Amino acid sequence: MQLSSCLPEIENTRVQSVFLRNSVLTKIHKYLVKHPSLPSNLEGILRKKWKGVEINPALVSLSLKLEDKPEPQSVLETLKYSKRPGKPEILGKDCPKWVNSILAHHNSSLSPQDSDLRVSPFTGEHEQKVMDAYERAFTQLEKIWPEAWHTVTTFIHHLILVDGTDFIANSQPHYHGAVMVNPDPSWSDLHYLENLVHEAAHLELNIRRMKDPYLYNSTDIVFSAIRKSQRPMLGVLHAAFVLVRVNMLLSKIHKLKPHQFPLLAEFRQKYSDLLQSSVETLEKHGDFTEAGCALFTQMKNEQESMTSYARN
Repeated sequence: MQLSSCLPEIENTRVQSVFLRNSVLTKIHKYLVKHPSLPSNLEGILRKKWKGVEINPALVSLSLKLEDKPEPQSVLETLKYSKRPGKPEILGKDCPKWVNSILAHHNSSLSPQDSDLRVSPFTGEHEQKVMDAYERAFTQLEKIWPEAWHTVTTFIHHLILVDGTDFIANSQPHYHGAVMVNPDPSWSDLHYLENLVHEAAHLELNIRRMKDPYLYNSTDIVFSAIRKSQRPMLGVLHAAFVLVRVNMLLSKIHKLKPHQFPLLAEFRQKYSDLLQSSVETLEKHGDFTEAGCALFTQMKNEQESMTSYARN
């Protein structure tokens, strides 16, 4: 295989930034779709070609395996066959220089009316408390829902702590694997668990959409009952996909450790209502591809399963 044919701009280049590295992964995945006969040892080829590049083996493995799986094959199931990942690295006030490019890209992409979502480098306040809370969340999630733990630790490579006014968390395809987060000092353990599952779900859907867009009208603007404002249909799909995962997390906690999380009942009601609103918007406005219809049916089945359990 001649990598120069698909990645000419980075041939023989030492890739050092998350920004470019994730561009590489995106192009690899698109190349896989067009060249199904690509050798299964892609990871080894890449490591030999680009020494020093941090390539997530499970992500490459997942990209390969997705080509052989019909939709709506759950990525959670696919991940069972991937290499065991490791916990994300938490980056605080002493973060590497490449983090600045991620913060700058985020800020430059905001519209004027979203200026309150700007972020700045983490100042270090309550840093240890946040890091300890994430460590607890990793441990708790592995016990409560091992498949979700596997998803989180596969898709999230770095948790970047930032400061901001109204900003909470964000993950984007162009720096896939790096999640910026601004935990509130009042967050409970349940908030941290929700945050991990929430952001991993966004990253998972980004990967899945490399194979199929799911929506023909992803750029159509509709009213979002969640945000009480106009939002692209793709944003509504992301919201519903994420909310299914969050509700699954809360249901599993309810079954296993309901008394360990005092805010559980409040969370379950809130996220159940948000999911219902998102599903109703998709039902009304969604123009789905064939794979999108299958995914949406799968999401509604999960919702119905959780609703039935809540009634009993």
